[in-house]
Amino acid sequence: PQIASAESSSDTSAPYSADARLNLRVVIPQFLYFRVGTTGGTVDTITFAPTPGLLGDSSPVSGTGGDAAGGSGANVTVRGNGGQITITEDNNGGANGFSDGASQHISLSEISVDDSGNASLPTPTLSDGGGNTSLPALNGGASQVTNQTNTWIYSYDNTTVPGAGTYDVQITYTASMP
Repeated sequence: PQIASAESSSDTSAPYSADARLNLRVVIPQFLYFRVGTTGGTVDTITFAPTPGLLGDSSPVSGTGGDAAGGSGANVTVRGNGGQITITEDNNGGANGFSDGASQHISLSEISVDDSGNASLPTPTLSDGGGNTSLPALNGGASQVTNQTNTWIYSYDNTTVPGAGTYDVQITYTASMP
């Protein structure tokens, strides 16, 4: 039988000294974490409701319903350790933006997003066709680690007078890392 033992040494003469070595290793998996809005399985809805007297006068309208303070925004976190992260926007509006479920539409160009809380985590510009991207800043450059948080504040630009109705669209943000 073979004998297995840890490294050891002994010394039988004064002054006594014995060495034994041990290797330590830390294994960090590559990961990507991305959150927009409430944590868990909740999909937040931000609702814009311009008043009839101001409709179409280009005065921005704040929303309600997001998870950020004031309700018109979403708290955003992106963390990863495998290189540059790209965030891409898309939507379910079929290149038409918001839809009333029938034939009326409002372009996503009517929505502005303010990401001034942290310029290192910008939002992609919303578009009817989707596909716009943004690049969160790496923390530490060569380390290839991203750890950014921000609050994206949404407003309705209110530059047109659409037909009466409730218009919906779902935005999907996708974070990708090599």
